[in-house]
Amino acid sequence: MRTICKLFDKILYLCGKSRKMNTFHYKKAVHAITFLAQLEGGLISYMKAIKLIWLSDRYHLRNHGRTITGDVYFAMKDGPVASCSYDLLKSDSVSQNLSAEELEYRNIYLVRSKTYSFKVLQIPEISMFSKSEVNTLHLIYKEFGKFDQFELSEMSHSFPEWQSHEKVLAVTKKQKSVQIDMMLFFKNVDNKLFSNTPEEIEEMVDYSTTFFPQMIHCPR
Repeated sequence: MRTICKLFDKILYLCGKSRKMNTFHYKKAVHAITFLAQLEGGLISYMKAIKLIWLSDRYHLRNHGRTITGDVYFAMKDGPVASCSYDLLKSDSVSQNLSAEELEYRNIYLVRSKTYSFKVLQIPEISMFSKSEVNTLHLIYKEFGKFDQFELSEMSHSFPEWQSHEKVLAVTKKQKSVQIDMMLFFKNVDNKLFSNTPEEIEEMVDYSTTFFPQMIHCPR
């Protein structure tokens, strides 16, 4: 049964449109952010949304062999950042990192309420997600939704994907970001949601590198 569910997840994942490295699904990212904003009461800061997306992607990769958004991750001063999802929220104009199609789609579901917050305009399309993805978003919000964006940022500094680049970010002020090797997402931390057994991690690493090698964005 688990094999069948994974096969369904793979088919569902490959059906969406993507861009950077052919893995980022901007529609799924928009709906995931909208879903989290709904759980937040209809209004969410973009930093908190990005942190919850990161935690959701991290959890889903560790337990289902792939991320939800297919995003590319970078370590920045405020912690790990889902770079493409960040681009979706950061700008209100078309740029090299944000297409007109992406911006138009975002504006259907989310509107900037304040400088750093977004308000829900329409309910997200849950049918775009697999059952495991919806469960993950619920689980992550239940565990981490009680924290504000600054608390989540501080907490993210204890994760290996940020600590691995802490010295570079501190010493080299000109280098504001460093691409994350997403194999670091498989490292355990002191939290019940991210404390898998060695056997579970080995299984998911093998599954992910076999079926979704393009998703494990390792810096060149």
